[in-house]
Amino acid sequence: MADYSTCIKELQNDIKSNAEAIDEIQTQMQTQFRLAEATNADRFHLLHEALDALIKKQTHSSESSHGALNSNRQPFQMDFGPSVYDCPRAALFKLNQSGSVGEYYTEFNKLANRVYGVSTEALLDCFLSGLQNDIRRDVLALSPDTITRAFALAKLYEEKYTTQPKTRSTQSPYKSPNHNTTYPQKNYPNITRSETTPNHSHPKTQLPPLLPTPNQKPTAIRNISPAEMQIRRDKGLCYFCDENFSHTHRCPNRRVMMLQLTEDEGDNCEPEPPDDEHNHSI
Repeated sequence: MADYSTCIKELQNDIKSNAEAIDEIQTQMQTQFRLAEATNADRFHLLHEALDALIKKQTHSSESSHGALNSNRQPFQMDFGPSVYDCPRAALFKLNQSGSVGEYYTEFNKLANRVYGVSTEALLDCFLSGLQNDIRRDVLALSPDTITRAFALAKLYEEKYTTQPKTRSTQSPYKSPNHNTTYPQKNYPNITRSETTPNHSHPKTQLPPLLPTPNQKPTAIRNISPAEMQIRRDKGLCYFCDENFSHTHRCPNRRVMMLQLTEDEGDNCEPEPPDDEHNHSI
């Protein structure tokens, strides 16, 4: 009896499986018949049903694999995720333009995408405050309302300042002398200063040697008296040499001579004032 019961159960299972297979075949046949009899308008609905079934099948397979991904997410975040001590908001507020406007805009966007809870107006003010002084002044004058417009204006003014020729610095034509140049030293004789004053109770300190005085020939001063001048004039001689004087005469003693006449005492008498009585009588 046990063998019969097992055989009956196997037959029932086979009948169920066959029945399911038969039902599936029937549904497929009905689908084929419907496709054959369906119009063009009905085929769009059938395509929509087929796509829904395909999407459900893919979502079911992806949900079954979510467990493994969730279990490995935390180690990946610990190894490759941002640091806990990293503060992009502070770095964004301290960011300033150090290179071109394009490089500053790229770095600003990297930090701005990691910041949450900051309004658009605050980000715009932060972007404008980080620009260079000349560019920021011109951009603020136009009051941009978005970061994109502010970036475009900053690029425009950057090209303006880079293409503008630099003013030449006015330098004086005077060049400072080279202090490292060495001058030849002259050997001066060691001349000491003689003391002409009498010795006092306090001894004097020895003074450094003075510079040598230039070698000057003593000037020969020759005084000619009026009598000698009269004698030479009578003889027709020159005052300073023994040659005859003429309008073409050139004295061999080429010196600068100063002729100073001395008057006699008789020549210095002053004229007497006129007599008042004689004038009255006339």
